[in-house]
Amino acid sequence: MEEVKKLEEILTATGWSQATLAGMIEVSAKSLNSWLNGKSAPQKKRAKKIDEVYDKVMRPSKTKIFETQNNFDTKILKGILLEEQAKEDAGDKTKRMRAKRKKYFDGKIVARKLEENNYSRIILFPSRDGEDEDEWYKVGGNSVLFYKYYIGPRMGRKPVIRDDTDMQQRFKNGIAIIHWGEKFVEDVQKVGCVVQRSEFGLIIATMDKKFSPKEVEEIQNREKRDKDKVQKMITPKENFPDIYGLIRNLAQILPPKVKKMDGAYREVFGNRLLTAVVELYKIYFKMGNGRIERFEALQKMQVQMDDIAAILAIVDENKLFDLATRVRVGETLVDLKNTIVRRLV
Repeated sequence: MEEVKKLEEILTATGWSQATLAGMIEVSAKSLNSWLNGKSAPQKKRAKKIDEVYDKVMRPSKTKIFETQNNFDTKILKGILLEEQAKEDAGDKTKRMRAKRKKYFDGKIVARKLEENNYSRIILFPSRDGEDEDEWYKVGGNSVLFYKYYIGPRMGRKPVIRDDTDMQQRFKNGIAIIHWGEKFVEDVQKVGCVVQRSEFGLIIATMDKKFSPKEVEEIQNREKRDKDKVQKMITPKENFPDIYGLIRNLAQILPPKVKKMDGAYREVFGNRLLTAVVELYKIYFKMGNGRIERFEALQKMQVQMDDIAAILAIVDENKLFDLATRVRVGETLVDLKNTIVRRLV
């Protein structure tokens, strides 16, 4: 059949998957597979669509169709999503969770696939956090390396790369968090990036440089050296796991609650809370590595805890956190004060 032959030629010429081609001609991957295997035939309407795609791909100049692919056409991105979802064996619980946060999971799945051959772009996908759709984004794969070591410094940013804890769709190079998509777009445009907002909430910034695989490997090695250096710095020679555990509890409780605070309160009080927790970490590791004495560490920690207690009083008065969170933070702070005095005096 002529249409089947055209479909086969398109797949050969472009290297597309069947799911991607199915998206281009607006049918399901199952229908396309059925045509290719001779089990059914495309209707007249679909045959016309096949002709349109065939003319674009197979004419002497293929520039237009590949420009469309590089511009991340909606149909192509939907085709990628269908193809990746077909590979997964997600359980009912995972499916229910993804249905609740569809935009996030769909965006991450597509972004992760695009990262496989990404050498010139920073690809953002929506985060699960934040009430505003444009507030929180994440970036992973090669994008996170380009952001930290190439674009970030030119924008005056110092992103932190964290391990990706998503067991289903994990980025090998970790992830970084980006606050406010529109601000990111403005900043990267100032340093020469061409930006496109695309399907599934993706923001795709094409840089003014294309990295080679060897250059990407060098950046990966640099990130590994930096992580090893930091790990060595923060591994205390003298360990107090009870103190560290309580500080860590504060670090786990506060950030997600601070993110949900009203903008003005977050800037004035929320950031002070997080800064105080970071300072507690710093003091703990300085003491553990012998850079300051125990008594000095005790005094410095007490200053930070008093600051946290003062801010919590304002938080309680204005009901900026829910009651359960206020109780948890208060109890953890009391435990930390008592443990520090008992262990360091």
